[in-house]
Amino acid sequence: MRSMGFWRRCCYAIVLLSATRVAAAQDTPQFDAITVRPHDKNDPSQDGGIHWAGLVFEAKNVPLTFLMVQAFGVKKWLIAGLPAWAEKTTWDVNAKVSEGDLKLMQNMTREQRSRMLQAVLAEQFQLRYHYELRVEPVYELAVLPGGPKFKPTPSVAHGSGWTFTQGLVKVEAITMAQFVNGLSPLVERVVVDKTSLAGMYDMELHWTPEASSASNTDNGLPEAATPGIYTALREQLGVKLTSAKAPVPVLVVDKMEQPEAN
Repeated sequence: MRSMGFWRRCCYAIVLLSATRVAAAQDTPQFDAITVRPHDKNDPSQDGGIHWAGLVFEAKNVPLTFLMVQAFGVKKWLIAGLPAWAEKTTWDVNAKVSEGDLKLMQNMTREQRSRMLQAVLAEQFQLRYHYELRVEPVYELAVLPGGPKFKPTPSVAHGSGWTFTQGLVKVEAITMAQFVNGLSPLVERVVVDKTSLAGMYDMELHWTPEASSASNTDNGLPEAATPGIYTALREQLGVKLTSAKAPVPVLVVDKMEQPEAN
C-alpha cells in the first residue's frame, strides 16, 4: 500500500504547479480575437493539427482532448468527465493577438502557450475543471535479471534528442524519467520508473504496433522482424513492464459547453 507521504507529495506537486502557472500568467500574451467552428465533415483533405505562427494560433480538425493535452500537459486517458459531444466532434480554431504582443509571441515558452490554450478552452468552451488523485492502472518499468541491454551516453558531450512514435523509439542522452514519460503514450498508461538507473542513456527500440497496417508501421524494419512492444522491451532493451496500480493526478471536467460557430 502506498504511504500517506506519497499522497501528500502528489498533492503538493499539483498545488505547486497551479501556483507557478498563476504567478507567470501576467507575462503571457492574450488573444484578442478567437474563432471556433466545428470542422467541416465535407472537407476532402481531413488533415489535422495545430500551428503557431507570428501573431496567430491555428488548429484544424482536432478533437477537444487533443487541445486539452496541449493546454494542460496531461495524458489523454487521464482526462475524466468529458461530455459525449466532446468525444465526437472535431474543431477548427483561429486565434490572434495584437501586434503589440509580437515580441512576447516570438519568445514564448511552452508553459506560456499552454496557458493561452487554457484561456481559449475556458472562454470558448466554458471549461471548468479540477485535479484529483485517483488510483489508476499503471506500468512499472524494471530491469530484467540479465541487466539492461543499452549503454550510458558516452562522456563526449553531444546534444540530447528523442523520437517516440508508433513502432520506433530512438533516443540519445535521455534520463530514465524522460524515457518512461515518452513511453507512456505508446502504452496508454502512466509508466513508473523502477529501474534505479541514474545518468543518461542511448536507446533504440523497434516493434510492430497492435492492429497495425503497412501504411503506418514503417519503423525501418520488416514488419515480420519486429515483435510487439512488450516483447521488444524485454528482448532489445532488457527491461520489462509490469502491471500495477498507483494514485495519479487526473484532470476532471466539472463543466464544458458546446459553443456555437462564431
